[in-house]
Amino acid sequence: MDPKCKGLPFSSFLILPFQRITRLKLLVQNILKKVEEKSEREITALEAHKELETVVKACNEGVRKMSRTEQMISIQKKLEFKIKSVPIISHSRWLLKQGDLQQMNGPKTSRTLRTKKLFREIYLFLFNDLLVLCRQIPGDKYQVFDSAPRGLLRVEELEDQGQSLANVFILRLLENADDREVSYMLKASSQSEMKRWMILLAPNRRTKFVSFTSRLMDCPQIQCVHPYVAQQPDELSLELADVLNILEKTDDGWIFGERLHDQERGWFPSSMGEEILNPKIRSQNLKECFRVHKTDDSQRRKMGSRNKQ
Repeated sequence: MDPKCKGLPFSSFLILPFQRITRLKLLVQNILKKVEEKSEREITALEAHKELETVVKACNEGVRKMSRTEQMISIQKKLEFKIKSVPIISHSRWLLKQGDLQQMNGPKTSRTLRTKKLFREIYLFLFNDLLVLCRQIPGDKYQVFDSAPRGLLRVEELEDQGQSLANVFILRLLENADDREVSYMLKASSQSEMKRWMILLAPNRRTKFVSFTSRLMDCPQIQCVHPYVAQQPDELSLELADVLNILEKTDDGWIFGERLHDQERGWFPSSMGEEILNPKIRSQNLKECFRVHKTDDSQRRKMGSRNKQ
């Protein structure tokens, strides 16, 4: 091996240019904090920020598409349909979350403290437009017993019914594989896992706090102090100094947040950041973010009017 490589693999050299682009974007964001509003320097910095953001998004989207296609092919090979087969692979479909939950058996009136006998394990694959419910079978395979379009899903959290029925929620399929409405009572392994499933299963459901895009001026915020690499599709990778609005918090240490500079959402451990308690700093963070996005919106409107002409 050439000593110039310093023992690093080829992939590390491929990723280096992309890391530089993201650092340049952070540099421009810091410059914007220092320059005067409506000055020539601000205009130049905003134009540079817009171009860098376009490049970063294009790179991210290319990597994301390749990864999604490979993942969909892998999932398709693992599924066996007990019901009418549903084509899984599609260019417009991607995985949001997968994992096991406990399904309650029997009518509601039969609920007792013998929950271990009442619950049996099921496995869910949730895509951006489809939910597939399965049971795991030998050979790392999954047998599909029901499915529904994601737009026809509803969730309802149960009131506190004691430790035995903690983290339980109702999932309603308004139109399942048999064209009828069905309900499943599901139990998650933790409060955060229940919240994560509920938010993805019903994306229009209100979170505890209102998002940045609603222009709420004093939403709780957190700043990243430790980098974090997402482990699941519904998680958000964080870089040092990222500032996020807190949309949901759980008692077991997870936060559902929306990053200010790009409005990307996802879950991450609360230990990765420090909550911003000073309301003046929160307000300043939002002001700086509005400043960038207001300019981007106005530029998009100008481009749109030119195209119409």
